[in-house]
Parts: sequence; C-alpha cells; structure tokens
Amino acid sequence: MSPIRVLVLGMGRWGNRWLEALADIPGVALAGTAGGRVRVAADKLPKTNSYCHYRSFSEALDRCLADAVIVTLPVRLHAEAITRAIEAGMHVLVEKPLVGTRQDLAAVLSARSGRPDIQVVVSQNYRYRPWARRARQQITSGILGEVRHISIRFSKAEFLEGGRDQLQAPLLEDMCIHHLDLVRYLTGREAVEVFAIQHRAPWSRYSGMPGLEALITLDDGTVVNYSGTWAGRGPETSWDGEFVFHGEHGVLEVAEDKVALNGDPTAALIPQRIPNETDDLRAVFQSFQQAVDGHKVAETDVVDNRWTVELLFAVEESLKSRRPAPVRA
Repeated sequence: MSPIRVLVLGMGRWGNRWLEALADIPGVALAGTAGGRVRVAADKLPKTNSYCHYRSFSEALDRCLADAVIVTLPVRLHAEAITRAIEAGMHVLVEKPLVGTRQDLAAVLSARSGRPDIQVVVSQNYRYRPWARRARQQITSGILGEVRHISIRFSKAEFLEGGRDQLQAPLLEDMCIHHLDLVRYLTGREAVEVFAIQHRAPWSRYSGMPGLEALITLDDGTVVNYSGTWAGRGPETSWDGEFVFHGEHGVLEVAEDKVALNGDPTAALIPQRIPNETDDLRAVFQSFQQAVDGHKVAETDVVDNRWTVELLFAVEESLKSRRPAPVRA
C-alpha cells in the first residue's frame, strides 16, 4: 500500500509537534509544509520526491501533491483552508476548535456535504488520553447508575505565548474546547442549555478574561458545573482538568490523569504508563488514517464535532446576553 502523502499547513508550535508525531507512524510521507519554520530534523520523517516548504497555505493547496492535509493555522483561517482542501480532493485533519463563527461552520459543513467521500476530522486529542478512554468505559458501563451531576475544575497559571496575552477570553478561545468536548465524549450526551459568566483576577497578566464559570444542562437533565481559570496560583490541575461524576451508586473522580472509583484508584484499572506529549496525536492520526483507508466515519468527524462547536458558541452567547443560552440543534 502506498504511503499517505500529508501536507501540514501552519508550521508554528503545533505544526512542528505534528511532524514529531507523524515521524513514528508507518505509512506516512511528508508531501509539504507551509508557513512558519520547520524546526523538526529533516531526517525524522520520510518525504515525497516533490516535497516543498511553501510560503503560504494558499500556495501549498494550489501546488502540493498530497492525499491529506493537517490544518494547524489560526482559527480564523480554518474554514478557508478546509473548504479549499476539500475542493482539491484532499482529506482534512484540523486542529481544534474547528471554526470560530457559525458562518464558517456552515461553509465547512456545506463543502463537506458536497464531497461525502472526503474525510474531515477534528483533532480532539484529549479523548484519546488513557484516562478518558477508561473513564468513559466506567461511566457507560452503568457502574455508577444514573449520573446527574458533574463538576469540572481547571486551574493553570498564565501561558502567554502565541499572542494569548492579547486574547479577550483566553480560556474560552483557546482551552476549554477540550473540556467541553470531553463532557460530550465521557457522557455520550449532548448539551441543551448553558449559563456562563467570565471573570478576571486583578493579578492576571492577560489583558482579557481568563476565568470562566458555566452551568451546562445535558439532554438527560444532568447538570455540569464548569469552573476554570488560566490565571491560577498555587497547586495546578493538569491540562485535562479535574472531573467528578456523581452517580446513583457512587462517585468517579479524575485528577492528575488518574481515575478513582469511590476513592479507590485500583477499582478503575488505571493505565500506569504516563503518555508523552505526542501519544494522543498519533492516536488521532491513526484513527483518521483508518477512516480514510476504510471509507468510514471517524470518531471526531466534522458532523459530530459541530455539537462541540455549537456548545462553545452557546457559552459565548450566554456571556453576551448574561442569561441562559440554548445550544442550537
């Protein structure tokens, strides 16, 4: 079988991280890169004979011979890059969040509907953490009985790289999409309503609002209490956050990427090996590659991921209106 020829758009921090991940996946050849600077050693990844580094993603999509693209561009450019890749017949793996506006979401879904043979998959990599896989198994097995309340806590000190210090809502715009998607994945439910507020600690080095509190109601009546800050002091959570699932028969807790059932970590059969930073990216790409090869729908296909994006949009609407906002169907 011929290797899948991959074009990576956006050679910033995540573009180079993707090259590191791809280097350990068999059957991949780098067809091109675009924008920024390739910082990964050239010999780490097989390249096609026509490999080229392009100045812009537009030029790359016009000229590169590739089977698939990985989009790590700024979110405002996602829709244009995705739709153009679809038109060129390339499968797409895009970093989250998928898009930043409903107009862009509609454009992507429309382009995809016209080419159902093209895979468009969102890299919701936190789903592939060992703890997330195990926690979902526990929750969906029914061991907790009915779950009706979930609490999520996230706390990290400021991370100002990449212009994040100038974002109006750094946690909302750049980080909490992971946690919102995990709510959907871990419960298998969809959100129907959100009420949210933002806050800013006086010591924060962000110019915008790094704190977010949200009450999310799921379609079975479960209430999710999300409390996050990206200007935290003292002990921090992991990037994944801390989750507590309150069920009819007990409590499932996740902290520091470990899962405990009713206070007993051994009851949840936690994976002992701590994954490195590219393990879940490799898992995402392998799932994407399987979908491409098998002509099947990927776990985080764009049609499914629209619900994660719509939940994010509902949070934004609630913040603007200062009242509960529905999650649009």
